[in-house]
Amino acid sequence: MVGKQKAQKDNSERWLLTYSDLMNLLLILFIVLYSISQVDQKKMEQVAQAIRSGFNNDGKSLNVGEGKSSKAGSYNGASSKSSSTASSAVSVASSAASLAGQYDKLYQSIMSLIVKNNLNDRVTVQLNKSGVIISLNNNVLFTPGSAELSTDSVSLIVSIGNVLKNIDYSQIIVEGYTDSDPIHTALYKDNRDLSSERANNVSRILQYNCGISPELISALGYGEYHPVAPNDTPENKAKNRRVVITILKPQLDADTYVSLDGLASTVSSAESQSGSSAASAASSSQSASSTSG
Repeated sequence: MVGKQKAQKDNSERWLLTYSDLMNLLLILFIVLYSISQVDQKKMEQVAQAIRSGFNNDGKSLNVGEGKSSKAGSYNGASSKSSSTASSAVSVASSAASLAGQYDKLYQSIMSLIVKNNLNDRVTVQLNKSGVIISLNNNVLFTPGSAELSTDSVSLIVSIGNVLKNIDYSQIIVEGYTDSDPIHTALYKDNRDLSSERANNVSRILQYNCGISPELISALGYGEYHPVAPNDTPENKAKNRRVVITILKPQLDADTYVSLDGLASTVSSAESQSGSSAASAASSSQSASSTSG
């Protein structure tokens, strides 16, 4: 009797099954790694803030077991409220960053205008938490004792006004100042009259030549009051003869800003003039009234 032959298994391509399984696992691994690498950082911050707020809400922790349904409802409400708060915080921060960027660009643009017109020594520009403050010496805009703007002055103000068209602001405040030399002419009764007319003329250029709404422009004349330097030398008097243009950020109210600024200027003026009143009076008496301001 012929012995049975053992059946031989065909193992020539068995390795392909193991190899294909390995390739599938590697593909899945790389897909998972790729999806992890694409996490939205902003959404992650919102989720993290919501989780922190949920666990620290009113200083209470979540109790498991007692009153499960009511606790779950309360926790879900707190989580929803926390998520809304986190989203609002992110939105506010984003708006603040955008506004800060606008005012940085505004400051740089105005500085470029000053350099282009070679006015570095006669115009100062300041960027602070209130907005952008531009202080122009009167000899940049006006002749002594006059409120009439020259052609070059109008061109400079128009250039500044055009820069403001793409900026968010609450108010533009134009303030006129003079030195302490008295003036009384057919056109201007005193320094306050002269400084007010100068501020009005600058504001009119911003309104009519630049298209800025008159409701967003305030013009004020302080005369010789609120000086930045004692009126005891020609150089200091030149510093006090100025027009200041302030572009307020949207969150500020113009009336509040002016009242606070006026209060600070009054205190500064009282301190600076207390030790120089005699010198100021002597200098004022020697000046011709028709060439004041």
